Amino acid sequence: MKKIFVFTVMAALVMSACSKNENPIDSNQMEFTAEYPTTRATSSNFEEGDAMGVYVVKYEDEKAQPLQLYGNYANNVYSVYNGTKWVNTPAVYWEDGKFDVYAFYPYEKLPSVDEYIFEVALDQSTPETDESLSGYEASDFLWASVIDVAGSADP
Repeated sequence: MKKIFVFTVMAALVMSACSKNENPIDSNQMEFTAEYPTTRATSSNFEEGDAMGVYVVKYEDEKAQPLQLYGNYANNVYSVYNGTKWVNTPAVYWEDGKFDVYAFYPYEKLPSVDEYIFEVALDQSTPETDESLSGYEASDFLWASVIDVAGSADP
């Protein structure tokens, strides 16, 4: 029997501190943190090389805008965990205003933000390779959102 498990990742946006010694552009980068539920193969953490997709939607005139496949403030940003923090490619920078942030794991190029077909691997014993996750890990799907986050262009 196939089952689809959807877990909620606690995702929080963290603005970097800014000082005179830092590059103001870098200090204004959006940084994302995500904590894994304890139901994963590693029990409690993401592993180096794990990647998630991130969408950022900016409010217009204080009004939330719909999530779209393209045309958002940031579209399916490739965010990879380097063992210490999540690194975004391309980098995303704060502006003044409010934002909604959506993240999903594992990273994939999505055909739609309204529908996502996800199947749990029938054989979860397949090992991880350089090109693919293990059958067990590939059976995880995580989704999270943070709504109405205030941003500032000032570092």
